[in-house]
Amino acid sequence: MSIPTYQFLFHTTYGAIHLKKELQQRGIAFVMSDVPRSLSSGCGLSLRFEYGGEVRELVFFGETAAIYLYFGEEEYELVEGFAA
Repeated sequence: MSIPTYQFLFHTTYGAIHLKKELQQRGIAFVMSDVPRSLSSGCGLSLRFEYGGEVRELVFFGETAAIYLYFGEEEYELVEGFAA
């Protein structure tokens, strides 16, 4: 079974930086990019990475806006959204 790839969206830039540091500490490779237009018309940063654990343990409440499963070629499935 393959490891799922997730795309995290954030309410603030600080949220993206916070998760970036957490992923670096755990040695998890990631890609930081603009939020894909198919997910939001707003501007902001997102992080995409593979993760085989419980993905909700990486949520920073008040900072994480949404978690999507990423299937490639702009194909996403919402896992969960979070209020600011």
